[in-house]
Amino acid sequence: MNNTILSIIDNFIGRTVFETVYEQYLVREIQKQRLELLPTEISRWWGNDVQLRQQSDIDIVLGNQDQVLLAECKWRNAFNEIKGIQKLMDKKRLLPNYRSYHFYFFAQKEYGEKTKQLAAQYPELTLVTLEELFD
Repeated sequence: MNNTILSIIDNFIGRTVFETVYEQYLVREIQKQRLELLPTEISRWWGNDVQLRQQSDIDIVLGNQDQVLLAECKWRNAFNEIKGIQKLMDKKRLLPNYRSYHFYFFAQKEYGEKTKQLAAQYPELTLVTLEELFD
């Protein structure tokens, strides 16, 4: 993707739009049979995290009776990637009744090497950048 477009995209896309774009990306991945998940539900989750004693949310939830995909969308230039991924993967305890879990972490920018090394340890985790969305 053209770096000029990436440098000004913040002027046109906010967090809510970003989440919707990536939700559509996941639907296309399912249609292309790149995901082994046929969801019967697409939603967001917001509620009380009893363990942490605070409100929590999951940006995108795709699921059926057996499987669920949880996704986090970060529309910021800088954040702690590893901590964000760990928090996402920990959120599976908020939706405990599934046989298998898949995790997608979406970010605006390229991931650091430590983040990529962490992701390589988890086959159920996929990292996606904005640039990859348009490849």
